[in-house]
Amino acid sequence: MTEHFLTTDIDYNMLYDTEFNVDGIFKLNGSPVVSQADLPFFDVQKEPFNAVGDGIVDDTVAINAALTAMNAAGGGTVQLARNHKVSGTLTIARGALIGYGGNVVGTLVTSDALTGPVIRIINRSCSVHKIKIDATPARRAAVTTTGHGIWVAGDDVPAVSYPSLSRTSLQDIWITNQPTDGLHVIGSPEYSLFSLITAQDCVRHGFVMDGGTVAGYSNVYAPPFEIKLDRCRAFECGGQALILQSSGGLAAHNVDLDHFEALGCAWDVAQRYLASEFQVLAGARGLRMNLPDIEDQQYANATTSLGNPKTVRAVPSKGISCSGFGTYVLFPYFSSLAQSWSQVAGAHGLVILFPNIVAGNYPTLQSPAILVPANILDVEVRWLSAMTSGATIKVQNQSVNARIIEDGIPKIGDALSSSDYSDGLVPVSSTIAAGVLNTTNRRTIVAGQGAVADDLTQIRLASGINGQLGMDMFLFRGSEDITVKHGVVDIRTSTGADVIMTAAANTVLHFMYDGTNWVQV
Repeated sequence: MTEHFLTTDIDYNMLYDTEFNVDGIFKLNGSPVVSQADLPFFDVQKEPFNAVGDGIVDDTVAINAALTAMNAAGGGTVQLARNHKVSGTLTIARGALIGYGGNVVGTLVTSDALTGPVIRIINRSCSVHKIKIDATPARRAAVTTTGHGIWVAGDDVPAVSYPSLSRTSLQDIWITNQPTDGLHVIGSPEYSLFSLITAQDCVRHGFVMDGGTVAGYSNVYAPPFEIKLDRCRAFECGGQALILQSSGGLAAHNVDLDHFEALGCAWDVAQRYLASEFQVLAGARGLRMNLPDIEDQQYANATTSLGNPKTVRAVPSKGISCSGFGTYVLFPYFSSLAQSWSQVAGAHGLVILFPNIVAGNYPTLQSPAILVPANILDVEVRWLSAMTSGATIKVQNQSVNARIIEDGIPKIGDALSSSDYSDGLVPVSSTIAAGVLNTTNRRTIVAGQGAVADDLTQIRLASGINGQLGMDMFLFRGSEDITVKHGVVDIRTSTGADVIMTAAANTVLHFMYDGTNWVQV
């Protein structure tokens, strides 16, 4: 029998003892609750709509008439047939648009419109389920900025308050061949769910969650808030797989990406947003990525999986560029990429736990795979060497207070342009120059002490970077005595005295970095 979505005030904790019977009565513990006849239900093939549903005759007017009737009824369900051709946009103002089966074997909606989205949602609490959206070759080739598969957007008019598009629900949808984006969401889709959606071989981007500027809106709306993308995938789109960027100064808030896949996108330089080679542009405040999968095994192909021409690239795309605050990434999978992750300057708060970095089809190992610049606060990256064979340099970090841990062992940062990290357990010789000791190791043999001008006044672990909060440093006397000047630049002692290290005195000096100074322990 046909599935329907019921909107009642039932306590769903009690639905362990529910059933549908053959006459369409929904029962709770054996008692009737609501029947099909009580639900606003509109079959597009029945009177008065009379859609043909053969994929040849244009059903745009019939389907929109059913959607208009559903809106007038205050909601309900519009049921599609197996196959529809449309020449204009299907507009949903209220209720649900439902197809048969799933998105692969179920309802197919093919558009030949040269502009505009196939489906547009203009109000809150609307749904689209179980549909595959395709385009004719003429539509795919059209030059337009609005040719999305699904567009969730209000009108671009000045307003005192932005339109709320909350509680949008899009599930089990496959979108292919669109001349612009697969799914483009503008405004505030708070508490919305986008689940089991694939955007394949769209000319521009796969998924865009935007305040308005990416779509060219003059009236920039409030950003996405409290949304979830669950098992969504962008495959071989010319532009980005996902754009979740600040727009007009309005960053998305509290976004959950669960099992998001970006596969072979960002291959067309003319379609990439801001010319970025990264498949994912993430800019939310409070972003959780659970098991993302970012790959570009298709970078050297001359055609997409659907047979459309694409740019052959000598090197694959990059993975994720993050400009948001408070990003938590768990078990990401990066394969066949030029680089896995880049943190944008000033984007504080990053945790990446146990990335899986593999070479895939790309013969050159990443160097580095994860890049964090100097002015980032609160960074933690943990990895296992057995899971990161696709990179010669796993992490290059210049942030002051990062926690970088490989195989359970804390690592010390080197200069951004040199190499990876060391655990600092084996002493390495380093020379004092102009009062500065540049080192890459926790345990350093000090050399080069000469004139008073060379007295040690500063310790650096990387170019311009003095240390990481809580880091300790052991200095071993080399061939010369060492004088550590108190109160100059970054070094101080508990007693306020200079430290003179000679053969007859200390053989090891131990300092701890407190975020401002190296303090003698």
